[in-house]
Amino acid sequence: AGIDHLGRQPLPLAAEAQRGGKVYRIGYLSEPVSDPRSPYLGAFLGGMRTLGYTEGENLVIELRSAHGNPGALPDLATGLTRLRVDVILTAGDRAVRAAQGRPRSSAARVQTAA
Repeated sequence: AGIDHLGRQPLPLAAEAQRGGKVYRIGYLSEPVSDPRSPYLGAFLGGMRTLGYTEGENLVIELRSAHGNPGALPDLATGLTRLRVDVILTAGDRAVRAAQGRPRSSAARVQTAA
């Protein structure tokens, strides 16, 4: 089960987190030079909290920013895949393309508008 672009998730995943089960890892890939903790990520984490996920308890966020260097995005996306994140959340069109072009794994992709 995964998380869709609206932050919704199937009930079994939410129920498992509330039981204190698995810790979910979300990769966040962004291109901008600005702080990688964008308003989009803040809104996403707020939605996750309402579903019972709390960063540092049952949720880990792996932040990766290209700091304005789009050429770094493919390597950053591959690095997130190697970490075996459950999903990749992206900020920016080039970050989306980098996440889509990374080596395949079980990780899903999630996109936010940037």
